[in-house]
Amino acid sequence: MEVFDWINKQLGLFIEKHGSLPEYFEKININSSTIRSSNTSEYSIQKFEPAYGSLVYTELFGGLAEHSGIYIGNKQIISMDGKGRIKKEGLNEFTGNISTINYEIYVPCYDGVNTAIGYHKAAWNAEEKLSESRNYHLLFDNCHQFSAVCITGNFENNSNFLMFLKDDFQRAVGVEKIVWRKWNWKN
Repeated sequence: MEVFDWINKQLGLFIEKHGSLPEYFEKININSSTIRSSNTSEYSIQKFEPAYGSLVYTELFGGLAEHSGIYIGNKQIISMDGKGRIKKEGLNEFTGNISTINYEIYVPCYDGVNTAIGYHKAAWNAEEKLSESRNYHLLFDNCHQFSAVCITGNFENNSNFLMFLKDDFQRAVGVEKIVWRKWNWKN
């Protein structure tokens, strides 16, 4: 019940700040090819594919939360599900959470070019952990922490939120500025 209480609280805060979900998506013009995120990076819908070892994520609850994983090629992602299972999944399954609204996947790219950034070590670590399980907890041992394990090799990391995970990825690949672009994978 604890998870549902947290989700309801977050949804209430979102609605208090932005209005209903349809009002919110109308405000940000979700059908446009470019939108601005809360951290002011520009997200563009692009036709490209992530690189082997790219950290990828999809938004849940209209952007209140995210689900992350490591791209391993052939439209496959390794991530940890809500039961703690580490598994390989296709793009529909990765974005198929009941709270996913737009099925978009965000991919790290070099600033100024449409080239995805990958980190081979992350993909190798993810493949090594495939079929293992962890004690999932929404806040303390989640998909972001698993993705951080793949990137850093540190099981006791504190990267339980996407912003920390993005920092881990940026440090690992040694790129000064990363632009997170929407991957137009359904077209």
